[in-house]
Amino acid sequence: MKLALTINGGNASFGSGSAMNLIKSIKILSSSGIELSRTEDANVYHKFISRSTHSSNWYRSIATIMGHNPVGNEFLLDGTKSIFCIPLTELDPFFNLYDNKLLPANLASGLRVEITWENLEVALFSSAGGITSYVVSEIEFRTESVTLADSAMAILNREAATNGLELTYDRVYTSPTNTGTNLEENVEIRKAVSLAKGVFCITIPTANQVQTADSFLTNAYAFSSADVRLGNQHYPFQPIENPQEGYFNYLKQYGKHKTYGNEPITEYEDYSQHGMAMICASFENDDSLNLTGIPVNSSRIAEIRFTRTSTIPIKTIAFLTYTALCRASLSNVSCKI
Repeated sequence: MKLALTINGGNASFGSGSAMNLIKSIKILSSSGIELSRTEDANVYHKFISRSTHSSNWYRSIATIMGHNPVGNEFLLDGTKSIFCIPLTELDPFFNLYDNKLLPANLASGLRVEITWENLEVALFSSAGGITSYVVSEIEFRTESVTLADSAMAILNREAATNGLELTYDRVYTSPTNTGTNLEENVEIRKAVSLAKGVFCITIPTANQVQTADSFLTNAYAFSSADVRLGNQHYPFQPIENPQEGYFNYLKQYGKHKTYGNEPITEYEDYSQHGMAMICASFENDDSLNLTGIPVNSSRIAEIRFTRTSTIPIKTIAFLTYTALCRASLSNVSCKI
C-alpha cells in the first residue's frame, strides 16, 4: 500500500514506529460483506510484533520505506509531502496466509479494506509540538498478481464450486484496559476461539499520549510478578519475577532460541529499559508448527496477571492471536474462528 503524508504546523517523525502509526484500526471485508479480519490498535500491534519477529536487516531495508527512522531525526517536514510504502503482509495478518498461499481471485475480487486513522497526538512525535493536522492522500494498493494456466484455473474453480477453497491465517483480538495507578492487574481476554496461538500484553504510560512524547514506548520493566493463565494452565508454570526471565521468555515466544543469526531487533536493554517491555506467552504445543494452539472459551478464559513496582498511570493493551479459517466458494465466502 502506497500513501502520501503531509503534516502541518511543524516537523515531526514516527518516533519508534513507522507509517503504520497512522492506522488506528483496520477491517477487511469480502465482496459479500463477510468480515475476514478486524484489528484494533493495529499501529501498536504492528510496532511490537514487527520488532519481535523481524531482524535488524529487515529494519535497515523494508522498514525504511515504511517510515522507520533509526537515527531519530524529525524527517517529516512542515508542508512537505512524504511517500511511504507498506507491504500488505505488514498491514494486516490476513495478507500473510499460512504456507505462503496466494489469495484466490474469488476472494480477492471486491475485497474491501476499511482504515480508521489515528489521532495526530498519538501517531506523530514532535519535540517542539504544534502539529495542527496531517493529510493522507494518494492511497494506492499495488498488488502482485499471478495468471494461472487454464487447466490449473479449472481445477481451482471446480474445487471452489464443490468444497470451497480453504485458507488459514492469523487474526488478532485486542483487549485494552485502563490500569491507571493500580499496582496489580488481571486482564481477561473474553474471546471464544478454537485455536489460540499466543498472547502478549504491553503497558503504555498515559502521559505519553501527546505529541511531544513517543506514544508507542512502554515504561521500563517494572513487573515484580507476571504470568498468563488459560484455564488451569499457567504460562510459564512459575511467574516471571525479573527482566532477565522476562526477556528469556520473550525470545522463546518468538522462536529465537532455536535459530541463531535471526535475533530480533529488540535487545535486552531495549526490553528492560527502553520502551519494549512486554508480557507474552505461546499457546502452541509445538513452537515449530502452526495449528497446534488450544481453545479459549467461557470456561477457559485467557488471563494476563501482573504486579508492578511503579505507580505511573498506564494503559494496558493485550493482543490475542488466533487462527481463522476462510472458505471461498464461487459466489460466497465464510469465515470461522
